[in-house]
Amino acid sequence: MKKRFILTFLITLLPISLFGKGLEYARIAIVPEYEGNNIVIFISGKTDSTGMNGTLEFAIPQETDSLMQIKFIDENDVDVQPFPYNRKADNNWVNAGEISGEFAFMIISHHFHNPGKRNFTFNMEFNQVIHVLSLEIQEPPMATQFHSSEVEAEIEDDPHGQKIHSVHLHEFEAGTKKSIHISYNNERGMTTKNMLQEMIDNQSDMPPARGQQKKKPVVRHKLYLWQPTVIAVLLAIIIGFIYSQQSATSDWKYCPSCKTQTTKSAKFCSECGDTIG
Repeated sequence: MKKRFILTFLITLLPISLFGKGLEYARIAIVPEYEGNNIVIFISGKTDSTGMNGTLEFAIPQETDSLMQIKFIDENDVDVQPFPYNRKADNNWVNAGEISGEFAFMIISHHFHNPGKRNFTFNMEFNQVIHVLSLEIQEPPMATQFHSSEVEAEIEDDPHGQKIHSVHLHEFEAGTKKSIHISYNNERGMTTKNMLQEMIDNQSDMPPARGQQKKKPVVRHKLYLWQPTVIAVLLAIIIGFIYSQQSATSDWKYCPSCKTQTTKSAKFCSECGDTIG
């Protein structure tokens, strides 16, 4: 009788011990060309109350330029530090170590040097089960012919014409591979921030219709792990720092005719033969 009780207890406990651990939730927010002409991805989440099996590892895009870890000091202050990542099985991987509680990382992609077509792919994968996974893709207001691989996403409009494509997945198993792809045209090479400012300036120049009162802007709090104003400041500081470092240390320049990348010392383009200043 005692053996049967122990066996029943173990059978009941086994699924919890094997499958109950992991991430309670995770959120991936893909923000194209907001502060600069690149893609920024926020990966955040919280561990399950039962903890995790080992360390947290996840894939990040091949086009990654920089990876930052965000640590929350209090409600109004965060600490941002560069974080290493490694090449593994034809992808970039992050070993975040043993996580307890909330975590957040910010990925900054390579810079888009010219206006025109944008293509971006993120082959997503985690080594831990995620009980609730939220994926959000911001559609830039300056984008034309925008396409997302998440055709089943819910699309939400905000008052400024931005669209948020949202997908919610449940019990996203460890080792599951999901490819996320977006493409669009940015003919003017603008950023979302500049585009929104241009739209606001144009609206402020138009007098309100007679009897029409100005509407108060709708306040949205989409980032549940940090305040949007803090992130805006972080983006401005971090991306500005990266650009200054790149301009100071870069050994490359581009042909003005065909845009082929060449070394700084090159006088002629290896592709079209034109003179490089």
